[in-house]
Amino acid sequence: MKQKGSSPATGHCAIVERFNSRWDVKDLIDLAAVQKALSSKSTLQKLAKANSVDKILELLALTEIQMLSDYSELQAQTYIKGHILSEKLGGPGTNVNLTPMSASSNSTYYSAFESKLIKSLQDFRKEEKASGYRVRIRFHAKCSGGMKPWWSSASKETSRMLSKLPRTLKASWRVDSFFKDGKPGERIAKSKLPASAAKKMPKATGAKPVTYPLAL
Repeated sequence: MKQKGSSPATGHCAIVERFNSRWDVKDLIDLAAVQKALSSKSTLQKLAKANSVDKILELLALTEIQMLSDYSELQAQTYIKGHILSEKLGGPGTNVNLTPMSASSNSTYYSAFESKLIKSLQDFRKEEKASGYRVRIRFHAKCSGGMKPWWSSASKETSRMLSKLPRTLKASWRVDSFFKDGKPGERIAKSKLPASAAKKMPKATGAKPVTYPLAL
């Protein structure tokens, strides 16, 4: 691939930066928000009737403090910004191509899916040079589901945050078509590939579609 990939950029897939931050309580207090809450008569009335610490913190806009005990659980998983399309294949390190995943899931994704795709493309490249025809690959990926806390004492704020993150990644690739070297506008089906070229491209013409589901 001609496009050059890039490492995850700061500020992209920012939820991982939040997971991995070492928080001080002072960092989690929005003084202006607390003052605004205390200036509200209705909030003061609700505070007087509140029957739980979580409710009091919520009314005072201190939900981040509720999450302090959750961060040790989140950080124990070593979450990273994972590329959906490998950086080695031109995948950018931006929001469009990043998803939070555990370091172990990222390792599994590379060994079970990405490395095999990279190897196949390297093989195809050799066949392209020998045949004078290029291979067009179709890559597709979809994140789905919502994560849930894996510990029993998670705060409501953490549960809401995790529910917005995908639980699974389903990635797939297949050989889409071929084109003669120098004519990228062509779209030649495998069945229409000249026999002389097909004979020199056994791995490309024989490649089966690959789908890989990953738990993030």
